[in-house]
Amino acid sequence: MPAQLIARPRRELRTDSRGFSSFLDASRWIAAFLVVVSHVRHLLLVDLPAVVQPSMIVKGLYFISGFGHEAVVVFFVISGFLVGGSTLERWQREGPALQVYALARVSRIYTVFIPALLVSLALDLTGATWFDSARVYSQPAIYHTISLMGPLAEHVSGLVLLGNLAMLQTIAVPVLGTNGPLWSLAYEWWYYWIFMLVGLASVKPNARNFVVAGVILALLALAMPANLIFMGVLWLIGIILFFVVRSATRLPSLAIGFTVFAGAMVWSRLSHNLDNVNHLESPRISFERDFIVALGYSALACSMSRTTAARFSALHKTLADFSYSTYLVHFPMLLFAAALLKQQFGLDFVRQPSLWSFGYAGAMIAFLYAYAYGFATLTERHTDRVRAFLKSCLRTCVQRLTRVDPV
Repeated sequence: MPAQLIARPRRELRTDSRGFSSFLDASRWIAAFLVVVSHVRHLLLVDLPAVVQPSMIVKGLYFISGFGHEAVVVFFVISGFLVGGSTLERWQREGPALQVYALARVSRIYTVFIPALLVSLALDLTGATWFDSARVYSQPAIYHTISLMGPLAEHVSGLVLLGNLAMLQTIAVPVLGTNGPLWSLAYEWWYYWIFMLVGLASVKPNARNFVVAGVILALLALAMPANLIFMGVLWLIGIILFFVVRSATRLPSLAIGFTVFAGAMVWSRLSHNLDNVNHLESPRISFERDFIVALGYSALACSMSRTTAARFSALHKTLADFSYSTYLVHFPMLLFAAALLKQQFGLDFVRQPSLWSFGYAGAMIAFLYAYAYGFATLTERHTDRVRAFLKSCLRTCVQRLTRVDPV
């Protein structure tokens, strides 16, 4: 690559610099926003082939609103970077701290996940009982959108609830209720523990650690779906990205990074199977596209890693701080609110695009964000307290188990 296309390296690079941290915050909340927009568009507006005489503006809005899956790919890369890369670097420097790592992962995920499951299930059952005149809960196939799964009755049972609590959704049991986005959380959860095994073996290399990690990985490879394994590569790219950013190697300029990322995103959108409801793509084909998107985002992240600018950093952090909650709770509420409005006020699903339709979709997005923010205020914001509580409970249990009572 010509030298003029390469950014000049700085003497020291910090992945926790204010500018780069702001970029990661922006990436997180924008990715969550794209997922929400994609789901709202799929549910409230007809698909593009069904649009009557679409204008260029409508085509553009449809194009922008279709990056939901690409946003999930970016989520995986960021997770690998923040969780895998930073943890491995710290373990290499200070030694493994498995208890700290496990408590951090459990508190981070389940502080939001358990309330999200219960609240979303309550919304689903209420909607299916009282607001199903549009049959969105009982016969979702009539809406011909991949955002909706099978009838709600097939996704609600005690076994399904327990399986979701164990992070086995789409692996051994269906996703609970209508909350389809939970599939990616299960994947990420298992990447955390696979990483812990492999990371421990790499930081403290000995025959025992290698054998244990190898046997468990082999069993998981046999038990897990192919898509989980494929998308694990995207998480691994995030780890590699961390160490590339931390290195002193010459990295691409912002112009190059943005061009590569934009090209990967546009190519991904244009290469999607147009009928991915009745004719699903194979995991391999989908992974090839996701791999390109992950590399494109990595190029952008590399180019942003040396920036010192941190414009709107407070706004990015505020929106990023509840992006996890937004991702977990938005879809059941979207379905519930749309079903209620349809039954009570006649606001149809899958409408033709118009100024009114886009206004309705925009109002729905604003409502979902207000709901997610309120939910995060009651759950995600208290993650540190939950972590401290779990740490205290674990310490108490260890003390009781190791206490020797006098004879």
